[in-house]
This record gives sequence, C-alpha cells and structure tokens, in this order.
Amino acid sequence: MNVHALSPLRQKLLAIGLAMSAAACMIVIVGMPLVGLIQTQKKEIEKAEADLANWQGIAASRDTMESAAAALAADENIRAAVFQASSEAQATSGLQSLVRKALLDAGADVKSLQPLEARAGNGFHEVGVRVTAIASHEQFEDAIGKLSAAEPRLVISGAQVQLSSISRRPVGQAVTPTLQIRLDVGAYANVQGERS
Repeated sequence: MNVHALSPLRQKLLAIGLAMSAAACMIVIVGMPLVGLIQTQKKEIEKAEADLANWQGIAASRDTMESAAAALAADENIRAAVFQASSEAQATSGLQSLVRKALLDAGADVKSLQPLEARAGNGFHEVGVRVTAIASHEQFEDAIGKLSAAEPRLVISGAQVQLSSISRRPVGQAVTPTLQIRLDVGAYANVQGERS
C-alpha cells in the first residue's frame, strides 16, 4: 500500500492509528512490568506491616514478662526450691555438698563425686553431679529418702545399682549384701551473677 496515494485525511487517520498502536505497545512493554512491580511492593508493604504489628505485640508484652520474672524471683517457694548462687560453679559445689551429706548421713560410703555439664534455660541453670557410693540396701533406701526430702529440691535423673564385689561370699556364710550405687542427681539454680 502506497501511503502517499491516500488522501490527506486518511494519512492523518493512519498516522493517528499508528501512534496509538505504538502507545499501546509502549504501555504493554513498560506498563505491565510496572504493574507487577507495584503489586510486589504492595505485598512487601503488607508483610512489613504484619511484621511490625507482631514486633509491637512482643515489645508490648515485655513489661508483662519482666514483671512475671520479677514475681517468680521474689516467690519464696521458688527461692527455697532452687540453689541461690553467684555462679554455676558455686551451685554445683553446693549440690555436691548436699548429695555427699545425704549419703554419709544414711551411712553410705561415698567413693566419688563428679560434676555434670550445667545447662541454662528458662531463667534457671540446671546443675548436676554423678555420685558413686557403696551401701547396704537399707542405707540406699535411707539415702534416696534423704535426697528426695532435701531443700533445695533434687532430681535423680539416672541410677545404676549392682551387687558390689565386696559382698560376694563363700557358700554357707551369711553376709549382708553390699550395693554399688551410681546416681546422677540434679537441681535448679538461680545464678545471680549471670543472665541466661
């Protein structure tokens, strides 16, 4: 088609049509990615607003959490149930002394006491010791009773009891059986010098 052969009015209409087509193509080429970019930005803004609301809720609950922690620290029942110490080492040492005393008071022969790895969590530290002792059945029962009644509260998390080699006897001789005991004993500590 020869454009110059068309009438001036038709040439103008053709030029307007081509310009509109070019503008429409330009809108599609530039506008569509722009619309996608705007929608992506809108989603990111909505997500950021949701995150902000979440963090504002957490920040608002901080005062509540701090007052609950202070009330917990001030509760005499809680304070009596856990070791009050300035370090994990001090709490572990106190636990060792308490366990040794309970076993000795029961008449058991304490062979070894070793600390277990301490763990921190929930505002308290968990300390533990492993004790090996030799005792009669009655002494063992008495020791368990003393450990269960101890203040601060103690938890026996592991136990191995076996007949001690010193209680093996020749046939026909009456000997009170002796037990070799290994206990893992733990407790909670409120460590004042550290924050967990």
